[in-house]
Amino acid sequence: MHIDIQNKTFDILSQNYTVKTERKVETGGFVDIVVEIATDCEIFYEIKTNNTVRECIREAFGQIMEYAYYPNNHKVYERATGLVIVSQNAINASAESYIDKLRGFGINIYYQQFNLVENILEEAYPPN
Repeated sequence: MHIDIQNKTFDILSQNYTVKTERKVETGGFVDIVVEIATDCEIFYEIKTNNTVRECIREAFGQIMEYAYYPNNHKVYERATGLVIVSQNAINASAESYIDKLRGFGINIYYQQFNLVENILEEAYPPN
């Protein structure tokens, strides 16, 4: 399921942006999808397929934060201007509250559902 969501999300995003998959970062990990918005502006997408939205956010959060901010002097640090967690699970009120709390700490994080029935990437929470 992960690779299907990744491929379909890539197809959707690449209609409007320059997109890369499985980009290696300096810590040795791989960002699932990187969207280049401008020369010095990228958005990292981390895909998780756990059974609940809470589990997806929990598993993805540490990874995506490391990819974007550890260590704070690596070249990607200033380019990761947005962080998006994608899963097949619809967001709920508890997850919205949690994302809002993280954003309150100055973390530019979002959640998006990939709708497997309609093969679409739903609008991000919070909306831009």
